[in-house]
Amino acid sequence: MTTPDHQWIQIKRRSYATVRNLAHGSFAQPSARLLSGVKTTETWQLTAHAEVIILSDECLSIAGQLVAAQLSHLPTHTYRSLVAGSASFTQYEGLDALYQQVRQPPEGWNPAKFARLLEDTVRAGRRPDVQPRLVVPTTYTAQWRSDQIYLRQNAKGDWFLGLMFDAQHLPGRRHAAPVPVGLDLGLNPLTVACTGAGGETQTFSSSSIEHLREVTRLDLTPGAQDLLAQMAYAGGREDAQQVWVRLANMLGAAVVTAPVSGKTAKSQVLRFTASLKQLDYGISGQLN
Repeated sequence: MTTPDHQWIQIKRRSYATVRNLAHGSFAQPSARLLSGVKTTETWQLTAHAEVIILSDECLSIAGQLVAAQLSHLPTHTYRSLVAGSASFTQYEGLDALYQQVRQPPEGWNPAKFARLLEDTVRAGRRPDVQPRLVVPTTYTAQWRSDQIYLRQNAKGDWFLGLMFDAQHLPGRRHAAPVPVGLDLGLNPLTVACTGAGGETQTFSSSSIEHLREVTRLDLTPGAQDLLAQMAYAGGREDAQQVWVRLANMLGAAVVTAPVSGKTAKSQVLRFTASLKQLDYGISGQLN
């Protein structure tokens, strides 16, 4: 059985004028559909005449107009679906190898050398690649509904892109007696899990990104900064997913969770990547 999974992606400020014109032009119409997520007074749905092409993890084309948006911040199951369903999707080469150094730097890791790899990767440009990168397997699959795309503006004037997916859980093995689990999301530790079986607790922490601090102090180009931020964010998302994997191992059962969406998804991943705020470029700045 599938369930609707609506995701709101923040559009970057440099594209605000473009999406404003699209919303008030002939390629969109006001929508009365009740949608969760970003609070607003009005929502627009793109019409069938507004051709949408996903070009990369940070750019799409709507009716021939380029729009910058942080598509890489989607939850794993929806990001996989979006990339796999976008024939024109492009990515940098060698992402997997770079990401491995973000997650687990090798012995003798050199920040300056890594910075050069970032710059070389960006300089080489993106190439066609519809294989989802920087994501790990999850217990959910999704199907992107390309016929349901929305634009929304909040009270502060920020614009968001709404994408609809049909999500489905992939059932695994179940414990004979389901065990309730309570999760407390925080900063340090990031998560505390308490099970109903005697009240045992286990804490989870994010992977260290301390080795990236020296990289952020170097004179990186904006493209290299964006790429580094994308990989660091992906690491935080992977840490969040690993909580469920470790709980399953701890309890000897498959932990079934509902997919988070919209504002909740963004909030959850940002909490798991809270340590990114210690980096000089600031994750909050990247959201704009």
